[in-house]
Amino acid sequence: MAREKSRSKELKKRKHQRIFKRTMVIIIVTAALVAAGLWFYQAINRGYFDVKHIEVAGNEAVDSKSVRELLPQVEGQCIFILNMNQLYADIQTSIDAKTIHITKKMPDTLVVTLEESPVLCAIVTDNQVYYLNQKLKITEVSQYLSKTNVPILSGLNNMGEKKVGDIAALQPEWKFSMATNILEQLKNDGYLAKISELNCTEQNSFKIITKNNLNIEVKDLDNFHNQYSYIQLVLDQNQSDMDINLTTDKNPIVKSRT
Repeated sequence: MAREKSRSKELKKRKHQRIFKRTMVIIIVTAALVAAGLWFYQAINRGYFDVKHIEVAGNEAVDSKSVRELLPQVEGQCIFILNMNQLYADIQTSIDAKTIHITKKMPDTLVVTLEESPVLCAIVTDNQVYYLNQKLKITEVSQYLSKTNVPILSGLNNMGEKKVGDIAALQPEWKFSMATNILEQLKNDGYLAKISELNCTEQNSFKIITKNNLNIEVKDLDNFHNQYSYIQLVLDQNQSDMDINLTTDKNPIVKSRT
């Protein structure tokens, strides 16, 4: 009998100890949550979680400054209340990127990661460099030519006041259309990196100038397509220092520059 009473006391003691431990854990956790909530509230009021930085990754055609300028309302806002869908739409309407990802990096940084559409060409006018993608949308405006793997499209005018996200339209329109079609074909077949310039001449022909100082002249888009096999051949062979006239649709007229 005494043994049973002793055991009963021991069980009650252990039960009280468990209740006490659980109560203390609840008190400690509650205190920690209250303290964390108070700190969080104060941190928000003091601007600790306000966006102070916008990082841009994956961008080559579009400069980081241009992306940041598309999000003027972001800096200074609390990172927790940002409308990510709206931010995505703000960028998507101005930059023709294959994919756009926007993520939050605590406590105060927004990260924009782009997979860009390839750049087709650069146009230099009015002391500005405009980079165009394959949809002829301006992806970057710069004070200097910074991309050596992008050909310059020259001989056209009247760009007008354009900004990132606008569609480029140069005059004469028919010549601009032909020139971009030529560049598109060269890009699709992997030759664009070899081209330094496509010049639309005053005689309404087109001169394809390579980085090897090869000058290939065609009359128009039909002439370009008719002679395209030959153009591919000389580009594949990395021919250099020659003027090649293909405007007659007959045998090429080749002149060496050396």
